[in-house]
Amino acid sequence: MKNNIIKIALFSFVLIFLFGMVSAVPISYSLNVTSPDNGSIINVTSAQYNVSVNVSNDYISLVRVSLLDSSFNTLSSNDDYSNLTSGSFDSLNDGLYYLYVEVTLNDSTKFDNSAYLTNFTILAPISIVYSDPTPLNGSLLNSQVSDLNITAVTNKVSLDNFTVYLLDANGSIVNSSSTNQTVSSLYLNLSNVADGNYTFYSELDYNSTYNSSSDVRNITIKRTLPTISNVTLTGLPSSITPNQTVSDILASFVPSEYLKFFGFKAFLNGTHNLGSYSNLTNLTGEQLNFTIYNLSNLGDYQLYFYFSDNFGNYNKYYISNLTVANPTINIAGGGGGGGVANTIVPPVIIFNNNTNLTLPQNTTNTTTSGNQTNSTTTPNFFSGITGAVTGAVTGALGSASFWGIIILLAVLGAGYWLVIVRRKKK
Repeated sequence: MKNNIIKIALFSFVLIFLFGMVSAVPISYSLNVTSPDNGSIINVTSAQYNVSVNVSNDYISLVRVSLLDSSFNTLSSNDDYSNLTSGSFDSLNDGLYYLYVEVTLNDSTKFDNSAYLTNFTILAPISIVYSDPTPLNGSLLNSQVSDLNITAVTNKVSLDNFTVYLLDANGSIVNSSSTNQTVSSLYLNLSNVADGNYTFYSELDYNSTYNSSSDVRNITIKRTLPTISNVTLTGLPSSITPNQTVSDILASFVPSEYLKFFGFKAFLNGTHNLGSYSNLTNLTGEQLNFTIYNLSNLGDYQLYFYFSDNFGNYNKYYISNLTVANPTINIAGGGGGGGVANTIVPPVIIFNNNTNLTLPQNTTNTTTSGNQTNSTTTPNFFSGITGAVTGAVTGALGSASFWGIIILLAVLGAGYWLVIVRRKKK
């Protein structure tokens, strides 16, 4: 009996010991980093991670996920208390990183993934930077814009390809340009592109896997120049004198489209006269009024209208010639018997660097003092006036009005005689 009690006690002790031993040892455990993939390349500046631990939450005291740099220095750590742990490390620079996971159980038992650290590489996304003269979204492009310019900054990533695409309104590619340089500017020529609505964007391919695209911009291209036709002018003389002002000249025309701007220029011998101006007013549909003034140089001018459309395409149209000449004065003899008509050209005074004074006609007297030369020309005014008076008298003698003059002189003489007689009687 005593032996049986001893056997039972020993057996119970062994059971209790074995039970304690089993209770002190947890069930088998392991952990798994499901993301990021080991050896992966991430083209964003943050790393998302997911860790699973095959131990019940009842046994877990702490799950710590740490980010290590390429030298295995700890940069940051996130703590959790679940067998399914997720999170992220943000604002990362380009480079190689490691994820280190350590699990602590309630009995202070620890295990980790140090034997197989997960590594990944951060490659910052390629930035596509637009630079001048890249058009803004919604731009209207005219004939002066020859190409699109897009610059890509690749942030240390080698490129497989960098391409700029120009698409028409139907989404079809009408032009493209490519390079594989890491920092590149691409120019997309527009000289042969027809008028219309287009979109353009750029695309970067790198590491044979990842790509980055720019935003899409809409543009409208119009390279056809505006025109006017059927131009008629009212109030424009064929000739004016220097600096004469001619107002209220009316131009009527048929425009090819809405004209945003009008200007006027006068050319003398193919050179724009900088002293010429024009006030263009009342631009209503197909008519405008303008004024010419300050044309001081003598000669035959060619007059042009300058105009543009909403896109800034400029064109010009020849409207007329205009002669600027000195005025002439005609003194005509009396009607009838052989009156003589004479033309007097007013003297023109021209000052040059030597201060020459020139009066164009017959006699010239020249004096020189130092660097100054004075030239005086006496115009033949008096001969012209004498001829005019002679012509007038000769014409009067040959006309019927001559006897009226004789009668008038007789009446005046008689009146004078009567006055003298009355004074003597007094």
